[in-house]
Amino acid sequence: MKKSKPIIFILSLFFCSRIMLAQKTNIIGNAPYLPNQALEFYDYDDYLTLTPIKKQDIAIDVNGKFSFSFNNTSTSLVFLKYKNVKVSFYCEPGKTYRLRILKLDSVANQNLAADIEAEAIFQNYDSLELNQLIRKYNNYLVNFYLDNGKLIVVKAIKVLYKKIEDFKKQTLIDFAYANNSYFKSYIKSSFSALDEIVFTPKATIYKEYYSGILKYHDYDYIQSISAHFNDYIEQLGLTKNGTSVFDDINVRHNYDALKKSISKADSIVTNDTLRELLIIKGLGEIYYKVSTKKHSVELVLEQIIKQTLSQQNKTIAHNTLSRLTYLQINSKAPNFEAIDATGTALKLSNLKGKMVYLNFWSANSISSMEELLAIKKLNDKYNTNIYFVSVCSDEDCDAAKFFVKKNKLSWNLLYDKDKKIANIYTVKVVPVFFLIDKDGFLIKSPAESPSQNIEDTFRDMSQKKEKKGKVGEKD
Repeated sequence: MKKSKPIIFILSLFFCSRIMLAQKTNIIGNAPYLPNQALEFYDYDDYLTLTPIKKQDIAIDVNGKFSFSFNNTSTSLVFLKYKNVKVSFYCEPGKTYRLRILKLDSVANQNLAADIEAEAIFQNYDSLELNQLIRKYNNYLVNFYLDNGKLIVVKAIKVLYKKIEDFKKQTLIDFAYANNSYFKSYIKSSFSALDEIVFTPKATIYKEYYSGILKYHDYDYIQSISAHFNDYIEQLGLTKNGTSVFDDINVRHNYDALKKSISKADSIVTNDTLRELLIIKGLGEIYYKVSTKKHSVELVLEQIIKQTLSQQNKTIAHNTLSRLTYLQINSKAPNFEAIDATGTALKLSNLKGKMVYLNFWSANSISSMEELLAIKKLNDKYNTNIYFVSVCSDEDCDAAKFFVKKNKLSWNLLYDKDKKIANIYTVKVVPVFFLIDKDGFLIKSPAESPSQNIEDTFRDMSQKKEKKGKVGEKD
């Protein structure tokens, strides 16, 4: 028992130190064009897959003011979101940021489309503040590329090499006043891209930039690794020593065998943790290749999640697998909760025992309203076996509600004016349909619409259920 006390003491110190490292970061904002609206605040679960994690909803008052705080253990890239517009910026632990958000509603795409990046103005200007340093250096770097664009195009390697080396030296002189470790790493990451322009050997780049301890919490460093080691598995699989790489995945789907084959084929990367990270990234890159079996890639990623000694690699492998299989047939349908026109809450996970036919529509889309009228007939015919759920993501739902009332539509009709459900299902155009089984797994993703004869599927499944339910029948 006495031997355990030092261990407990050491563990206590460890956890206390972790807590002490977390510092409160404060955001004080002004969004004058968005009174009484709400922003969403996100950071990332990891910087390779860039899986966003929503932290909190931020209320904007009648004067366009907002403020919030969060605990931060390291410099991180975060973003505020309004509809489909993002404002990204770096946050350092213990700092206070005063932001002015530009007129986001003027750039927000009211249709369901990809996110748009907007810019924030930092009102507490400080030349040593990280965002200001990065902005200044980016302008500095862009000017270098503009000045030497022609040389880069014609691949004037000797001249470029001299210019790049001079640029590196001058950069370190010009920004010597900025004693910020993250900023120094940011500059170094950009140097690696410059080295690639003049075809610096990969072994040299690895030794210079990536042979040390992996900085998982450094967005730009991880993105630099991602860019430098592009198509890692595919390239090694084409080498003389990598002939067994794809068999380890497609035939044996064995991670231990793959590690050995990659180690044999890769004479540059000596860091086992980085090599594992690159394998995870490479599996994601080959997933959609014709020469790759998707299920085999999934099996290897599952083995990595179970076997890896790196918690960061475990997270990245899990996020990679989730991203690859998201909304695929046989994957779990993302859950959601919303309020219908009567004020009743509906949660997808509560719809058990029947299939769910989920569709997204808009009063601005004639075809989606025509499909909705067809769903009315299907609902009358198949509602004992199927839950019909229709989601309207119009910002102004008055026209949609009028259409529903006029046509006496009476199944699970939800209104998603903030597009939260549409975003979960990555809806870009309407109408779109999904068919979910009674256990919550996607059967068809996307599914056929009523006009594409989804009723054939309903009829077949209903007949199977009736046959299975007859006394004396074998399953």
